[in-house]
Amino acid sequence: MSNFQQIKNQLGKQLKNLRLERNLTIEVLTGLVDMDFSNYVHLETAKKSNPTLETLCKLAEFYDVPVNCFFQDLKFTKELPSQRRSIEKKLLAVFRNLKSDSQKYCLQFLSGIRSK
Repeated sequence: MSNFQQIKNQLGKQLKNLRLERNLTIEVLTGLVDMDFSNYVHLETAKKSNPTLETLCKLAEFYDVPVNCFFQDLKFTKELPSQRRSIEKKLLAVFRNLKSDSQKYCLQFLSGIRSK
């Protein structure tokens, strides 16, 4: 199995675990986060290969977890240091207010920083 498929599988597993921990159906969850039902099912079943950062941030914000918890095979804690939580919320707010082209540029820029 490729690394990419392992990442998709881990994302799906974590999303499903979070949803089930809260006793939510997919229908209820997608209604609460304003997300297309079939797109979410593709994420949980590891069939969608390209969830947007905005989608992942929306789900992380809903569950009150850091985005990177989707990719860790660890039990995640629900508590973040308040300073980090504040920064994440500010980044998400700024990102959501950007136009689509600016969001793409921002993602490219951040990917470049991460790889250094």
